[in-house]
Amino acid sequence: MLNLPANRSAASIRLFKRALLVLLLGVLSKGIFSTTNLTAPVDDFIEYWSASRLLLVGKNPYSTDELTLLQRPFTGSETPLIMWNPPWTLGFLLPFGLLEYSASRWLWLILNFGLLLFSTHSLWKRYVHWEGHPWLATGVTLFL
Repeated sequence: MLNLPANRSAASIRLFKRALLVLLLGVLSKGIFSTTNLTAPVDDFIEYWSASRLLLVGKNPYSTDELTLLQRPFTGSETPLIMWNPPWTLGFLLPFGLLEYSASRWLWLILNFGLLLFSTHSLWKRYVHWEGHPWLATGVTLFL
């Protein structure tokens, strides 16, 4: 009986964390799919997005003519950015071609930021013997 309040407290913390995760995922998914008015900056991601978009419709992802037609509305340039990665990397990029450019670009940014957080967290756990909260160390690392 003495452990019951501690168990309830731990259970309520787990429930709070799960509810926070669900809320965060809901906000992110709503943000990703409602980015019609939120324009993403045009940078080198456009070459990956346009190559995967072309491959999804059965065209050559390395064709400069097709890339020009797809990228011109975003860049205003007649010279396309070409993905110079090997063809097998398109397997990782195909899901980004399913979305419009702006939504895909924001998803790419969120994914990269998440991978950065995961990497710093994993490195701190493996190589630094931190007595405090591990995510605090990860947050500090990002600001260094």
